[in-house]
Amino acid sequence: MPNETRSRRRFLVGVFACHLVLVVAGAAHLTSRLPGSVGRGLRFYDSLSGAGASYSYFAPAVGPQLRARFSLSTPQGERFEETLEAGKSREVGFRVGNLAGTVYVMAKRPDLRRAFLGALAASRFGAHPEADLVQVNIEEWVMPTMAEYRGGARPYWRSLHEATFVRTSNSQS
Repeated sequence: MPNETRSRRRFLVGVFACHLVLVVAGAAHLTSRLPGSVGRGLRFYDSLSGAGASYSYFAPAVGPQLRARFSLSTPQGERFEETLEAGKSREVGFRVGNLAGTVYVMAKRPDLRRAFLGALAASRFGAHPEADLVQVNIEEWVMPTMAEYRGGARPYWRSLHEATFVRTSNSQS
């Protein structure tokens, strides 16, 4: 076996071993305790790779399911609704819907949220040139506790933020 192939194999095994160590450390909640730039770097890697998932699906750290819902209207009075993930696979739907919600949640400044919602509305105006009004609604899926469910509560979509955008005559060019 040539030296180049052997070196490459050792490198790949080393990368795999490091990743496996970080997965175990993430499952044990160790990387979240590391201070400083090393801790921040490892937590960043955990987020990008999923190594820090800690395999705690029902833990309080699991965030809500979020989606962007659009209500569109035409000058003739026709109304219809859609979501970003409409017509795609279930997995793509989760990712695209959560992308909208995550960006919304991360943008603490109202001007950035408004700009993001405006970009989403512009995408719908582009997909539906007949529409003259788009209402963008970022929603989260609220899941009741088991005790609340036994008491009659059911899951529902709760609006986090809503914005309406109108296409003007000079924006249709």
